[in-house]
Order: sequence, then C-alpha cells, then structure tokens
Amino acid sequence: MKINKLLLYTSKIESTKQFYEQSLAMQVTSAGDEEIIISAGSTQLVFKHIEAQKPVYHFAFNIPDNKIEEALEWCHQQNLQTIYFEDTEVVDFPNWNAESLYFWDNNGNILEFIARRDLNNSVSRPFGPEQILCVSEIGIVTQDVPVFCNDLITHFGVNYYEKQPPAPNFSVIGDANGLLIAVPPNRPWFPTKITSVLYPIEITFTDAGTTHQLKFN
Repeated sequence: MKINKLLLYTSKIESTKQFYEQSLAMQVTSAGDEEIIISAGSTQLVFKHIEAQKPVYHFAFNIPDNKIEEALEWCHQQNLQTIYFEDTEVVDFPNWNAESLYFWDNNGNILEFIARRDLNNSVSRPFGPEQILCVSEIGIVTQDVPVFCNDLITHFGVNYYEKQPPAPNFSVIGDANGLLIAVPPNRPWFPTKITSVLYPIEITFTDAGTTHQLKFN
C-alpha cells in the first residue's frame, strides 16, 4: 500500500508553511492563503485552511531503516520538540520490527519518523530531509473500528497488517509501505495524552495497483 496524497486541515496555514519548509526543511511545491502542498517523499501532503476547528492528527513518515538515531540528532539540530515515551525518545516496536521517534508540529499534530527494518532500505549518507521517504501511516478516527475495517476490506480488497492483530480499539490496514490506523474516539494518541477526535481528512492510496480515495468530514 502506498499513500499517494494526504489532505489535512489547519487553522494556521502560514505558520504551517513555515514549519514544514523551515523546521522540517521539506519542499513546499505550492502555497496560498487557503492551501499548501508539500512534497513528503513519494506522498503529496496537503494542508487546507479551516477556521472553525483546530484539528489534531497523528501521522508518520518512513525513513531509512538505519537512520533513527541520526534522525533524532537532526530533530534536535532543527529544534523540533520531540515527545518522550517514559524516559526515551526512540521507541522500539519489536512486533513491527521497527523503531520510531515522535515530535510536534506547529498545529499540535503528532508526527513520527519510523524506521522499518523489514524494508531493508538503509543508506550511507547522513540523515536529511531527502530521507523522508513517504507518509506511511495516518490515524483515522471511527465510531466502530471493526465495521470500518471490514468495509475497507470488502470494498477495496485491502488486508489487515500482518504484524498487528485487529482489536476493537486499534486495527491496522496495509503493509510497511503504507498503513491506515483505525481507532475509536477518545483514545490517546501514542505516546501522548491527546485523545483522538474525528476531523476532516482525505486519503488517496494505491493498493495492488488500484488507487482508492477515502474522505471523512
């Protein structure tokens, strides 16, 4: 699965442009008063302006599998506000064969760099923004997680992530390249105490050669 385009909303369009362009050193390919488009590796990351809400999302970027420690150093150099889990900034997920670090953006979104050893995509050059490979995870809030996932499987022919058994409060669709993470409302977004709320979101993804679109209002 590949997440081709992720459209999110923000009440702070100008500071969002500054954060992704300066703090994350990512390429902003289009910028206006109502929308910005960011090149996140192979994913087009879009933020649209919304006045009535202050959305908070949780999403992840894949990075090379050998760069998590360098990515952490780079986050410090960029003065990003990393998020601790217990007493560490790098969290190991042995069941997923991956390591992650988390940080905030200017909107209070919870961002993640994740290094997935299963992808065998190590590189030798120093870590930098060009090693942000794609958006590989997006959290989706739904009232009924099993029903939502079953609908995805039935209509799009996708499957549960093989490394994560489905559960009523946390289920994952896709693979190491792209994951749709379904949670119910009011569940804390790991590794924070911020609880999940359904905000507008659009996701365009490709699985098994077919492109699909999901839209939530």
